Amino acid sequence: MEPAAETIKLDQFLKLAGLVETGGEAKHLIQSGQVMVNRAVETRRGRGTFVVRPSTEAITHMITVRAVLEGLAARLVAGRRTPAMLTSLTELHRMIEKTAKAGHTSDWRDLDWRFHEMVCRFSDNEFLLAAWLSISNQVRLFLHDHPGYERDISAILKNHVEMLRVLREGTPDDADVTFRSVILRSGFARLRIPLPDPLVPLAMFKSADELVLATMAARRGGEPAMPRRGGGRTPRSAPEAAKGSVLANERNAAMEKRGKRRGGRARRR
Repeated sequence: MEPAAETIKLDQFLKLAGLVETGGEAKHLIQSGQVMVNRAVETRRGRGTFVVRPSTEAITHMITVRAVLEGLAARLVAGRRTPAMLTSLTELHRMIEKTAKAGHTSDWRDLDWRFHEMVCRFSDNEFLLAAWLSISNQVRLFLHDHPGYERDISAILKNHVEMLRVLREGTPDDADVTFRSVILRSGFARLRIPLPDPLVPLAMFKSADELVLATMAARRGGEPAMPRRGGGRTPRSAPEAAKGSVLANERNAAMEKRGKRRGGRARRR
């Protein structure tokens, strides 16, 4: 299902982007020469100037690139986090929760965009930031057109809480997987299309709860670990450990059965 690219008028675009609240404000900005299109002042709000609404295919491309970039940014932040970074992210998150619960949807969307921009800036990688900024307008438009900010507030806030958690206390792997998973699954769900097979490995967890459980399992030895220094034995993975436990139980049961048989023979003698 691939709709043709649509066009919207400039004043409608300003409202969609959250730059103005009403059509009257948009009209005033445009007619007073405060709006530029392609580096030229544009004073026509309805005729002659249009902004192209990206196609579904273009949006999926943006979502994919955004997920990869923000996953990498989150990985870098988790690996070099400082108290100052975490304070800034936490304060912005509190503002997000406050505006969301107050029903200020447009402000919430803008703050959400700022949160993700901040993560990319804190990555301290100028090329990553430049790549993210190149799609940032599309990201902002996508957020402002996302109905979840009005219909499923608790789910979006839950994802945000988990993103902040992995940045504050998670491993770089945790942070990378969380951001990629949330962005991909939320984005494609918004478009009501299934996640393409090549992207499924990039969205490893279906929910924040699954990520927490998987992270706990990994820290208990559920995932293969690096060999310990000094020639120590490498811990087994969870499937290997479970298989070994079953085999051990079977051996113990067999030995117990043989012992009972021998005991019965001795009594008969």
